[in-house]
Amino acid sequence: SVDVSDFASCQSIVAAAVEALDGLDTLCNIAGILRPGHTTEIDMGLWDQTVAINLSGTFYMCRAALPILLEGGGAIVNMASAAALQGVPYNAAYCASKAGVVGLTQSLAAEYARRGVRVNCICPGGVQTPMTAKGLPVENMDPALMARIVPLMPRVAQPEEIAALVAYLASDEAGYMTGTAVKIDGGQVA
Repeated sequence: SVDVSDFASCQSIVAAAVEALDGLDTLCNIAGILRPGHTTEIDMGLWDQTVAINLSGTFYMCRAALPILLEGGGAIVNMASAAALQGVPYNAAYCASKAGVVGLTQSLAAEYARRGVRVNCICPGGVQTPMTAKGLPVENMDPALMARIVPLMPRVAQPEEIAALVAYLASDEAGYMTGTAVKIDGGQVA
């Protein structure tokens, strides 16, 4: 198990993966948390935890894996969110952390493309996962504000749909893609 909010833990899991797999050619940063609430009432520890896992954890894993990836080339696929591209009410920490993932992705892509490492991110909308199963349990939520994030397609994505995009971005078939934030949100973000 790894605590992505701890750099030493990230270094250890990357080292273990390199040993177990005899190298490393792909890093997929999928860990994330969502803790909605009114911005004026959010606990500062909750803000810090969200940023630590969603953004710092993505950076720490990239930082730990890049030296190995630079030896032979490879790909990094980061999980951002449609919330990085469109403000979602009651989700300031989540939106800010995921927007940071988009910026981090673009920065790393610019820095390492000529050295053989591609870096892209995925911006899913709602996905049927345990994290989203509870919905957004926020007291006194204004439903009209939430209408802005309703996708055009009348369903949420299945995890397999997102996994297929992860696999594509990690593959040689996506060899000319880097620095891209790919939306897969059912038309949620215009």
